[in-house]
Amino acid sequence: AYLLRGLILDMEGLEERALVEYQKVLWLKPDFVMAHYLSAKAHGNLKDKEKKQRCLRNTIKALEQYNEQGNIPFSGGLSRS
Repeated sequence: AYLLRGLILDMEGLEERALVEYQKVLWLKPDFVMAHYLSAKAHGNLKDKEKKQRCLRNTIKALEQYNEQGNIPFSGGLSRS
């Protein structure tokens, strides 16, 4: 529910509020790939390069830990390969 709320807020241009929702996802599941990626996207929209880069590094770390061969959850069909 937090991820969906974050996506909706992001689409409405409310990136700061979206980031709060993405952080809630990460508190519950720290290795959630898409929450890290969407946080990076929101920080990019807010022109916060340092936080965007940190979130992208966290996205890569989460992807490295993701060892399933299927699609990444909630990614719209993206896979690690």
